[in-house]
Amino acid sequence: MNTIDTIRHRNIIKLFMEKDLSVILCGPPGCGKTMIINNAHKNLSGIVDPKMIFINFSSMSKPRLITDALEQNCKMAKGNKETILKPDKKVIVFLDEINLPEPDKYGTTIIIE
Repeated sequence: MNTIDTIRHRNIIKLFMEKDLSVILCGPPGCGKTMIINNAHKNLSGIVDPKMIFINFSSMSKPRLITDALEQNCKMAKGNKETILKPDKKVIVFLDEINLPEPDKYGTTIIIE
């Protein structure tokens, strides 16, 4: 069922994707980030039709998890001075439970950094 909030979220995400802008949904566990992105994706199919990349973290996750997921869903392309990962269509990357990886001895969570 569509509510004012779900329509607003879907329209904002659609607008950002049409303008090739990024969206970051941020909030505490249980606030509805997963519901918002799943609803937007379901309702945008056929309009913007983005590819979804879901990355779920655990306490043992390492940065390579992100790189591996992007390499599986993007092509390598040569930039001016570097190699870049380029998706073949619009992509939504959803990082779930990003607060779970344990900080290192310096108190840094490398995945978030």
